[in-house]
Amino acid sequence: MFVSAAAVASAIALINGTWHNELGSTVDFDVDQNGTISGQYNSAVGNAESVYVLTGRYETDPVDNQGLTLGWTVNWHNDVLDAHSVTTWSGQYFGGDEEVIQTHWLLTRTTTLEDLWESTHVGTDVFTRDAPTQDRIQSALSFGSPSPERILAKN
Repeated sequence: MFVSAAAVASAIALINGTWHNELGSTVDFDVDQNGTISGQYNSAVGNAESVYVLTGRYETDPVDNQGLTLGWTVNWHNDVLDAHSVTTWSGQYFGGDEEVIQTHWLLTRTTTLEDLWESTHVGTDVFTRDAPTQDRIQSALSFGSPSPERILAKN
C-alpha cells in the first residue's frame, strides 16, 4: 500500500515535540518519516531521577477522523539510577482544539519467579501540550493516580 508523503509529514507534525502528563512528567518526541519515535522521558514524581531514553513507533498512515496510534518504552536506567524495570505506553493521539495523547501503560519490574504475579502494574496517562498547573497535579495525586514512577518509589 502506498503511503503519501503528506500523510507521513502530517503524522510527524502531530506528535513531534514536548508533551506533559497529568503529574507533570514530560516526554520529548523526535519522530522520523519511517514511524520511529526517539526521545527522552523526564519524570516529575517518584524516585526517577534525571532523564531516560525512550524509543517507540507510530502509525505512518493515519486514518481520517480517528486517533493516530503510537507507543513507546522507557527503561528506568540512566547514569543516576537503575530501577530494574521497564514501562511501555500505548495509546492514541487526538487533535482538535486541545491536542491529547490518551495512553495505557504497563510497568514491569524485576522480581523473583515466585513473585512474578506482582511484577507488572497497569495504569493510564493523559499527555497534553500544556504543562499541568500545580492544582491539576495535586488533584491527580489526591486521587491516588498511579504512575510508573510512583510505583517504583514504593520499592
